[in-house]
Amino acid sequence: DCIVCEATLVKCLENKLKVDLTKYVHTHTFSYDDAFDAVDSTADVYTRSIEGLVDNFFGGGSSTCFCFGQTASGKTFTLFGAAGGQKYSGADWEAIPPEEGGIYLLAAHEVFSRLDAGLAAPGGGHGGEVHVTISMFEIYGQKVRDLLDDSRELQALEDGYGVLQLVGLKALPCATLEEFMRFSDVGRSS
Repeated sequence: DCIVCEATLVKCLENKLKVDLTKYVHTHTFSYDDAFDAVDSTADVYTRSIEGLVDNFFGGGSSTCFCFGQTASGKTFTLFGAAGGQKYSGADWEAIPPEEGGIYLLAAHEVFSRLDAGLAAPGGGHGGEVHVTISMFEIYGQKVRDLLDDSRELQALEDGYGVLQLVGLKALPCATLEEFMRFSDVGRSS
């Protein structure tokens, strides 16, 4: 079996056998907003899927990056880079090449660079103030755990507007890239 990614399509090529024992390949095609292959770099993934979230944030919106997949499918590597970011745990985050730190580090570099340059206020929809917070949770099986609060189990409930809320999810304010990455270290080690 083989997986092929072509722009927004993922094709699963399944080797099959006809009744007369003739071999053939059956193609299952799935369509997504975007699809990434093993040859795509972390920078490619960031540019095509996360960069717009940073722009949205500075345009007055709220942005969330959610990663979904089976165990050992590459979520941690994509989000946090080599060795899940542990290679750099406690390091000077400014000195790490962003592409080695995963899409979280790329996004955090961009957010804090813009904040440091004073690019948050004009037309940003935040009234001139931007607040960065970090929350990290894991959904495993039927359980939701807060990775920044000792893996405390959370309840997922709908509010009056029909929006799912994670009751009691910790949101820690981050004023610097170092704070953001330090909290990220805590979440990853849970």
